Amino acid sequence: DRFSFFFYENEEGAENAFRLREIDAFGTASVIDTEPLESARSRAISVPTTRYYALFFNVASELFSSAATRRALTESVSKENIAAEVLFGKEEWLIENPSFERGGDELHNPERSRETIANADENIIVNVVVPDVPHLRKAAETIRSAWNFVGVEGRMTYAEPREVIENFIKTGNYDAILFGNTLENTQDLFPFWHSSQRIYPGLNISLYRNQEVDSLIETARKESRKEKRDAVVQLINAYLTEDNPAIFLYSVPYTYMTRSDIGGIAETLGGEDVRMANPAERFSRAGEWFVAQARVLE
Repeated sequence: DRFSFFFYENEEGAENAFRLREIDAFGTASVIDTEPLESARSRAISVPTTRYYALFFNVASELFSSAATRRALTESVSKENIAAEVLFGKEEWLIENPSFERGGDELHNPERSRETIANADENIIVNVVVPDVPHLRKAAETIRSAWNFVGVEGRMTYAEPREVIENFIKTGNYDAILFGNTLENTQDLFPFWHSSQRIYPGLNISLYRNQEVDSLIETARKESRKEKRDAVVQLINAYLTEDNPAIFLYSVPYTYMTRSDIGGIAETLGGEDVRMANPAERFSRAGEWFVAQARVLE
């Protein structure tokens, strides 16, 4: 038995090859609609990842130095609407915080958001930088629509992911960025939320600073007892919810489309509370995969 790898210019090419049975499986970390690909002969396996997407406010900017403004823009956005418009209805992909807790419309309050914006001294215009990726474009347009409803103008700048890093994240020249973070350790929020990481190559894109959060992050890093560490991380998330340095949106699983008669894949790709950081990890136990066989009575 052996693996043969085929490479395609885009996901559409891989999907067509799978439909035509030219390949037995393909994987993607992008948002795709698996329903048209599933049948009696095929199935979709979704593996949670350590990557999440959020709209990060630049809290060091004059515009977002106000917690009330950040709160109003957060309250204007319906995550359930984002699930419908961007995620093919997969509300289970929505998150509440960077610890991947399931989210929804708990904070959605467009009436209060509109009132806050109406009481502002001037019209609010937000320039948002967005990597030119299909699902992020859709998310950005959904957010723009929600902001428009409450009286905020969102101006989206689309750029290649590398340009976003070079021209904006490195310089800190942005009001907000719609971007994805990948955690090596889901319990360690230091790289993304500790104030020492505000300057590139640090990954604190919101340029967020909170001494209490810094102290808690440092405590969580030192704590070896899981229950104690979990409790500290919950406190960090409570501060992030209160301070609103970002609108946490969703985490896209790694989707593996495969023939139905190939067994062992789902059983070897993670498990309860296990998230995959690198797509290559899906092959770590490939030796346990098998092609199902049926006994035939003669």
